[in-house]
Amino acid sequence: MFFMNFNESYNAIDYMYTIDTVHINVVSHIKNLQPNFVGSFDIGDYVLFFFRETAVEYINCGKSVYSRVARVCKKDTGGKNILSQNWATYLKARLNCSIPGEFPFYFNEIQSIYRVPGDNNKFYGTFTTSTNGLMGSAICSFTLKDIHAAFAGKFKEQASSSSAWLPVLSSRVPEPRPGTCVNNTETLPDTVLNFIRSHPLMDSAVMHEHDKPVFFKRDVFFTRLVVDKVDVDIGGAVLYYTVYYAGTNDGRVHKIVEWQRDSSDTSLFFSTCSTSPPANRFK
Repeated sequence: MFFMNFNESYNAIDYMYTIDTVHINVVSHIKNLQPNFVGSFDIGDYVLFFFRETAVEYINCGKSVYSRVARVCKKDTGGKNILSQNWATYLKARLNCSIPGEFPFYFNEIQSIYRVPGDNNKFYGTFTTSTNGLMGSAICSFTLKDIHAAFAGKFKEQASSSSAWLPVLSSRVPEPRPGTCVNNTETLPDTVLNFIRSHPLMDSAVMHEHDKPVFFKRDVFFTRLVVDKVDVDIGGAVLYYTVYYAGTNDGRVHKIVEWQRDSSDTSLFFSTCSTSPPANRFK
């Protein structure tokens, strides 16, 4: 069971993780990143958290918000001395939802995440641009394989406050590899605990599936998402439908139908409906 307690100032965030009646409070490793969580999932040996926060790796160039996925081992009970009463396997990586090109257009702020019941291999999210600029939203999908690949890659670090963020050399990563699940995290060496405390961020971002958003649109703010999948056999030809219902902040639902015949190109159908009378839409 998981409990999240967000204080109103977002100066700190406590995660309460219950493991065999043991409660562990974990304070965010950097209190000023203002994390905003949108969902969590119990997957195999791990729990995945999806959220957005101030991008520490971009802070020297200004303030920006990035989307993240974090991973924690279920059996994590913290370290013995270092990281005592704190998670000892917590890692995070950026989620990349963008329109590809020489200069990609990023939808940096995740608003919601959805997993089709019974399918632990894919996650669907709604992402938006910053509300301070050009408004736009996108739907992007991510595979569990790509998420784990990012956590198996290089770590990211900043040598000093004025330095660029760079990948950590593999020769400097201690054993067992930080973030690896073990039966008792209190037995982890101090070298591992010190490393993960100062290197929770992965170097590579998790790329969206097919290297492009499922759908994107200007001047709309997607807030929630539900996804359904249907296979239809039409005279021996199987069509694979994925139906997305994306809610907006002005009381509308955008329905996007994606289908594919065998291995042919994917097609999209788009429609919109209102869920509230115009007079009440912005209340």
